Amino acid sequence: MQLLRARLVALILALAATAFVLAAPAPAAAVPATEHGIGHLWQADGRSWIGSYRLADGRLAFCLQAGAPSPLGNDYTETDAAALGVTGDTAARVAELTRRWAGSHEPDIAAAAQLAIWSVTGLNGRDPGAYASRANGQAGRVRQLAAEMLATVDGPGGASRGATATLDVELRADGTGTVVAQVVVDYLAGGPATLPPGAVSGVLELTGAATVDGSTTASLANGVPLEVTVPTGAAVLEAAAAVRFTDLPFGAGLVTATSPAGSQNLVLGAPVTVTAEAAAERSVPSDAPFQPVVTTQTSAAVASAGAQLTDRLEVTIDAASPSVEWPVVDGPDGRRPVEVTIRSRLLGPFFAPPVEADAPPSDAQIVCEVVTVATAPGTYDTPPCVLPDVGYYVWVETIGPDGTATGGEKVLPWQGRFGVATETTLVPFAPLIETVATPQSAAVGDCVADRLTVSRLNPAAGPLEVDSILWGPFEQRPAPGSVLDPAAPQAGRVTTTIPADGEHTTLCIPVNEPGHYVFTYASAGSADGSTVPVFEDRTVHESETVTVREELAETGPGETAAVVLALAVGTIATGAALLVRRRRGAHSNEAATPLRW
Repeated sequence: MQLLRARLVALILALAATAFVLAAPAPAAAVPATEHGIGHLWQADGRSWIGSYRLADGRLAFCLQAGAPSPLGNDYTETDAAALGVTGDTAARVAELTRRWAGSHEPDIAAAAQLAIWSVTGLNGRDPGAYASRANGQAGRVRQLAAEMLATVDGPGGASRGATATLDVELRADGTGTVVAQVVVDYLAGGPATLPPGAVSGVLELTGAATVDGSTTASLANGVPLEVTVPTGAAVLEAAAAVRFTDLPFGAGLVTATSPAGSQNLVLGAPVTVTAEAAAERSVPSDAPFQPVVTTQTSAAVASAGAQLTDRLEVTIDAASPSVEWPVVDGPDGRRPVEVTIRSRLLGPFFAPPVEADAPPSDAQIVCEVVTVATAPGTYDTPPCVLPDVGYYVWVETIGPDGTATGGEKVLPWQGRFGVATETTLVPFAPLIETVATPQSAAVGDCVADRLTVSRLNPAAGPLEVDSILWGPFEQRPAPGSVLDPAAPQAGRVTTTIPADGEHTTLCIPVNEPGHYVFTYASAGSADGSTVPVFEDRTVHESETVTVREELAETGPGETAAVVLALAVGTIATGAALLVRRRRGAHSNEAATPLRW
């Protein structure tokens, strides 16, 4: 608007300078000698004249002083009318008489115009009829015409002190508008009055706007609206205009002249016109809609449960938006930017990395919803949300007109994509593992395994290694729900690789002493150290408890040697079998067949 205003001021100054030049009095100039022009010579004396005088350059003039010596044959110099005492309303009436009738070539009209001028400037103590008689047989008509001229000049629309212009620019929010100029004449009778539409035409200059055909300059008739347009990409539409009406036949301007001979002062019949000009500017908020968009960045890619999470919003305007500027609205305290409401929802938890999509899953849970109000392009931080548990959490932003009290109709809706990496936060989580020892009752020398039912294993973690620890033997059966002391005895440990959710059975571990045993598990987590944390469970569960008893066959005296031999053979075989299984390592999930004596 400042640039627009500067251009407008420059245009006004230029117009003012031109007007000053036109309004400035002309320099004194020699006027050639006079002779009779148009009118009547009184037959009674053959020398008294009523009508106009003709200058050597062809211009016509009237006498200003009834009874003064005739200007015939004398040279004249142009002189300011005020110096001759012809000012104010007198000058206005003489100027109007001169404009209307000085150029007439009809003798009666020229004579009547001279009589009317003398009636205004002074009749030198004589009756108008005395001067009208110089028209001989046309004296009555000349006197009547002079009276009519005076009535016209002194009536509505007659003599005037000057003219001014007004300009109004109406601008609508859709980029269309109108420009209307008026010319106001300050008449002696009735005061200022607006000219009827189309009476005069001026030159219109537009800044920031154009006519419907794209021009920034146009002819503008007074009182006749002209349609204009302005570009609509801006938040505020602006237009400035200036109009200039020249050669207006109004005002009290006169061209007068005097002679060194002391003869009549003259008023030349060259009409003096005035210039009226005006300027205006308007601005209005555009109603063109605009498309705000948001680029977002969660405050943490990895966090812990209970942490506060925010989202950083980088708000911009889409390059293809109908309006490329932030919209404004008019209010009681002036213009202010539209407040755009950005709704941020934190969704989750999800137990697999979210897949990017146009919209979130229909069954996604909302952890919290917060609101950020933007008043301009820039960076904003949302209010915080608390992460309630483990899992993946995703921010999703939406913009709509429903949250904007004023100017919401200008805001085009927008929704961010779901699952964008910069919008996702992980609270690392361990898989859910349910375990069942198998078998839960065994004999000394058997081997036992643990069946792991795994769910919610983070696919991003890759294969996960889980250690199954067999604790014992205990003389007393550990109570369910109690937590095993890390210093408790261990009967063995086996590692199982878990590639995905499902059931996985560990390698079996031999039990060589009677008593009670308990399986627990532990894991070092994911290889990257952030996807799945270190986890373990040393809590005693009924399903993880194994009871091992001694089972020896009863024999007679004659069978002792055979039993001893069988025990020896069985021990050797068991040792060999265990050796084979241990060499297979933790990458095998095949359960060994329990051995019994």
